[in-house]
Amino acid sequence: MHCIPGIHVDPEELLRPPPKGFPPRPQRLALRQGPHQSRVKGRGMEYAESRAYHPGDDVRHIDWRITARSGRVHTKLFQEERERPVLLVLNLTPSLYFGTRNTLKSVQACRVGALLGWQAFQRGDCVGAFVQGAQGHFEHKPSRVRPAFLRLLRKLAEFHNEPLQTETSSAPRELEFPELLRQVLRVAAPGTLVHLLSDFESLSKTPLEPLLRLTKHGEVRICELTDPMEEALPGSGRMTVQSLTNDTLRFLLPPVRVRQNILEQRQAERERLQGEYRRHGILWQRISTPENPLNALI
Repeated sequence: MHCIPGIHVDPEELLRPPPKGFPPRPQRLALRQGPHQSRVKGRGMEYAESRAYHPGDDVRHIDWRITARSGRVHTKLFQEERERPVLLVLNLTPSLYFGTRNTLKSVQACRVGALLGWQAFQRGDCVGAFVQGAQGHFEHKPSRVRPAFLRLLRKLAEFHNEPLQTETSSAPRELEFPELLRQVLRVAAPGTLVHLLSDFESLSKTPLEPLLRLTKHGEVRICELTDPMEEALPGSGRMTVQSLTNDTLRFLLPPVRVRQNILEQRQAERERLQGEYRRHGILWQRISTPENPLNALI
């Protein structure tokens, strides 16, 4: 498939690890929390290394292979697994396949999701995903195995690009946002860090209760994808746009005063929601299509 930059997601872009030093500021929230592995002597979940046997060591952990090779008794040490499950939740609704600067919001969502995934993977956390779109959804069980993580990124690119190549008139019903949150609660293990990525067009109509249940189950961070045209529409008159199928569409825009009132109401509702979610410990960030995700992530 030929990838059109900004419209399709290039899987090779998602598969590239971020540069060293990302994110550039240590206080960035995406890396601020999350347990890590710590080496402990004795019984654990994962083998760390072997050393010479000391009196009192558990004989069940004798490393017979190294003992036979070296002629000295060795015992295995383990590291306790303390990685944190991280779940990337991308809500690739039809409204996300829109953009007027550089790229579609949906492409930006996949780029941001991949970077958040790389952050978690590089610090040793398990990374999984729950992604829904007009064609259905897919789940990826959290894992910290590199091949599994790379398969997740390839699947994300493939899933994003599918509606751009096929008809979706007979696609499965799209999950409503409360239902999506219930599905995420089903697949997220206790203590999971959940990254929710969408444009949240219907968020103001969503009851807060499903989201609060998710915060009691783990930690939730919201990343809202936006486009400059959604914040400041062009002047009144006729507007011509080109669709993803190269169709030319013409609109007669309402007067500036009417659209300004709509924008102000929308902004006020967003600020109300952000304040309410932050009171419940939910971090909220907005990333627009012209922004470089490497610099935009907080």
